[in-house]
Amino acid sequence: MPIFKKKSEDNLTAARLLCDKTLYYPSVHCAYYSSFQLMKFVLKDFFSIDYIAQEKELAEKKKTKASSGMGVHVYTIEKFQSLSQGKIDRIVLQKLIRNIKDLKQFREKSDYQETIISLSETIKVIDKSDDVFQTMNKIFI
Repeated sequence: MPIFKKKSEDNLTAARLLCDKTLYYPSVHCAYYSSFQLMKFVLKDFFSIDYIAQEKELAEKKKTKASSGMGVHVYTIEKFQSLSQGKIDRIVLQKLIRNIKDLKQFREKSDYQETIISLSETIKVIDKSDDVFQTMNKIFI
């Protein structure tokens, strides 16, 4: 099994296990990374942009003033979204991207803010991650 696909599966499993152990912060972290890693895999496997090409394109984008602060997460989401347009149903893509951006926002809140993440929020995050995982597997894999 390809490494990023395996990492994605493992992170979704870890998110569930961590939630069961009331470890909500790392659970949110893993749920987001499951989706992020699956996007990277889809860029490579479905859209034929290998990981080195992804890194090179991001490096080139960073050279432009408008994209100088772009990180790998924003690049990956934007690249996935732009390549998916016209390939999958518009409504499905909108929901997929909304879920991924919500997951990223929850992960940033969990990792970087001094805030409490509740069980209900964690379950919501895991559900979104699972929805992303199932949708992407059905469409791209």
